[in-house]
Amino acid sequence: MMPRSLAVFIGTLLVFLFSSAHANFYVIAGGGKKVGTEIKALPYIITEPGFYYITKNLSCVSGVHGITINTSDVTIDLMGFSLIGPGGAISSDNHGIYSALAVRHLEIRNGVIQDFQGDGILIDHGESRGCKIVNIKAASNRDEGIDIDGFLNIVRDCICTNNTGYGIDSIGKGTIIKGNSCYGNGDGIFTGSGHTITGNLCYQNIDAGIHTGGGCIIQGNTCSGNSGDGIIVGSGAVVIGNACNINAKNGIWAFTNCYIDQNNCYGNETNMRTGSDCTFGNNHAPK
Repeated sequence: MMPRSLAVFIGTLLVFLFSSAHANFYVIAGGGKKVGTEIKALPYIITEPGFYYITKNLSCVSGVHGITINTSDVTIDLMGFSLIGPGGAISSDNHGIYSALAVRHLEIRNGVIQDFQGDGILIDHGESRGCKIVNIKAASNRDEGIDIDGFLNIVRDCICTNNTGYGIDSIGKGTIIKGNSCYGNGDGIFTGSGHTITGNLCYQNIDAGIHTGGGCIIQGNTCSGNSGDGIIVGSGAVVIGNACNINAKNGIWAFTNCYIDQNNCYGNETNMRTGSDCTFGNNHAPK
């Protein structure tokens, strides 16, 4: 028969392993040779693929980017710590994490990026693809919180607050933007065409909660208290199951040839405004 102490140890280990496999954070065990490369100071330039992490808050001066990525296949784990910019006037020379190349398979996760004079994160090439930004708080940056160009990217479980520009800005196609909270920004979420935008909370932004190009799927979002529209979408969008309440302009403003169903819009200046040739399901949007 297995001793009780051994059984408890094995049970605890299994719970830990199962939980870690399903979490949005990762643990670097102490002792022995550490996995990956520690970033100890800013600015820092990444030129080799691999896993990079920080173990304390790091500050950055003006005129340089915090972390510059010059290669594909890179993971940056902030491990719950912060990259802190210098504050001050807007500048394109001071982003928190920056790449100007056509990179692939980047992942940036688990921490705070704040007070940079440009964007918190900027992936600035239209041919970038397969990048993932998870569990990041981008706060009080002078331009966008998270700005990611390219194709087939993911922005998930992030908080973008009090950025002067957009909370999340995604140009290109095929990006999934899911489960984020965006408040106190310019637009909460701003995208090009062909994106999937689901389960986000966008409130008290200076302009729209969500503003997209054509052909997007916008589903299950809550957009309330914005100073512009709750949701504004380009032609050919699918807009399902959103709550757009108490926005200063339109609850939902959809251009032509959109499918609009199961949305709840009330307390807006105009609850629902649409272009021609749209198809409507069962919406609640009093006139």
